[in-house]
Amino acid sequence: AEVDVYSPDVILAQAAELDEFWPLTHGAYVYVQPIHDPEDIFAHARQVALAHTDQEINNLIREVLVGDIYECIGKLRNGILPGFSHIMPAYAVDTVRFGACLLGLAHRRIYSSSVAMFPESLQLPDRPNGYNHLCGMVMRGELSNPPRLLEAANAYWDGLETWAAARGLPIH
Repeated sequence: AEVDVYSPDVILAQAAELDEFWPLTHGAYVYVQPIHDPEDIFAHARQVALAHTDQEINNLIREVLVGDIYECIGKLRNGILPGFSHIMPAYAVDTVRFGACLLGLAHRRIYSSSVAMFPESLQLPDRPNGYNHLCGMVMRGELSNPPRLLEAANAYWDGLETWAAARGLPIH
């Protein structure tokens, strides 16, 4: 068990934060079960955590696409070079982790836990082509074949480009 003590203004400020890990971190505000909350601080924190505009979410999705996922894809592409394949499993996991967060953002879905994030992401609708395959490889630990990892990552990136375009989210 973990016990933290924060003032209501700090709790609400933390609940209002929005970053790429929001689908994973904000379960603390959405799924909280207070023992005692006479001022309804936790109910208010839940509302604040979920109150982001479509524009805020879409801007963050664009950032995750280019700043996180595309960066991981680039590292995977470089990892195929002789002497660098050891980095590929870690970047494959990161690619899927950012992909799950991207899906959580797109669907405003807060995952129940980090352990459940990948399986729960596979239950969301409208997943980019290639995501299921790469996510499955990561979940099964099939990370030791660099050419196969790169093929799956490239297919996922192609699917992301199509997915983003269909949502009106140009990738720059």
